Amino acid sequence: MSKCECGCGASAPKGRRFVSGHNLRNMPRSEQHCRRIAEAQRRAWRTKRKRKPVGSRWIDTGGYVRVKMLVGKGPWKLEHVIVAARMLGRSLRKGEIVHHINGDRADNRPENLYVCRDSLHHVEVHRSEAAALRALLAAGMVTFKEGRYEALLRAS
Repeated sequence: MSKCECGCGASAPKGRRFVSGHNLRNMPRSEQHCRRIAEAQRRAWRTKRKRKPVGSRWIDTGGYVRVKMLVGKGPWKLEHVIVAARMLGRSLRKGEIVHHINGDRADNRPENLYVCRDSLHHVEVHRSEAAALRALLAAGMVTFKEGRYEALLRAS
């Protein structure tokens, strides 16, 4: 093994003059140089793989729908948060939580979304849901058979 030629004293890999990245260590970097490097990296990244178009949707492991918001390696935002913000006419405030009324995390229709003011309020909403289920069980409108809840719909 030879010594790195940048002067750091580290051992360079066999057949190499520098430790990875050290060949540019002492090079002056002008603003123009940085712009050219950045553009070259963007161009190389665009050729590496196809990106999904803006507006693409997928369901994550938690069952929530995510939507691509920016070109390239941009963030994917939760669809129910986008819909709730549009309903409110503003972004969600810190701590606000969007609740799915019917429990289906992929159902992001405005009429199925309710914005809770904080996590405590969201817990209260879920408690009321559990209480309603207990009342339906007690009234015989819902049964539990073989590990499943079933609604008993009665014809009127």
